[in-house]
Amino acid sequence: MSNLNTMIKNVLGEKTILKIKTLLSEQVAATPVVAVVDTPIALAEVTLKDGSKISYEGEKLDVGVAVKLVNADGSSAEIIDGEYELEDGSKIYVKGGLVEKIEAAIVAPVVEVPELDMASRVAALESTLKAMTDKDKATETMLSRLEEIEKISNSNSVAVKTTLEAINAIVEMPAADPIVSNKKDYKDMSKHEKLLFNKGKL
Repeated sequence: MSNLNTMIKNVLGEKTILKIKTLLSEQVAATPVVAVVDTPIALAEVTLKDGSKISYEGEKLDVGVAVKLVNADGSSAEIIDGEYELEDGSKIYVKGGLVEKIEAAIVAPVVEVPELDMASRVAALESTLKAMTDKDKATETMLSRLEEIEKISNSNSVAVKTTLEAINAIVEMPAADPIVSNKKDYKDMSKHEKLLFNKGKL
């Protein structure tokens, strides 16, 4: 190595080597020192259906992503294994602090009702009005029949009441004295009485 240094000195000369050292020192001094700084991983948050929040690392909440609960003061806490429903209706399943499974929200299908033209609207309105009229007629008929049934029921009640009163009067009536016949048997009659009996005068 010393032989190489000696050869360079002989070829370039002391002054040239000194100039090169000076230039290199100035270049190094002018180059800014870049400090290596750890960039914190960006955290994102999602809101659960109950209003609480979960934080996760990265741009997207996906299977395998680490998640934590967000306290009211903004600090993080370990999350318990289980099912969590997000405010959009989707669900995530957490195990060991990582997202194990994600279920999309169930969206009810939108049923499109075709818009009716004016003629169809009028026909539908007429149909509704007719149904209401028929219903009113049916109600009126039912009410009149109920009134007839009520009248018959009342008249029957009066008849039954009168009959019961008559029966009660008969039951409560004192028994009449037995009729005692003063007539004699024909065999016990005298000749004169038999003669009168035969003539119908006895």
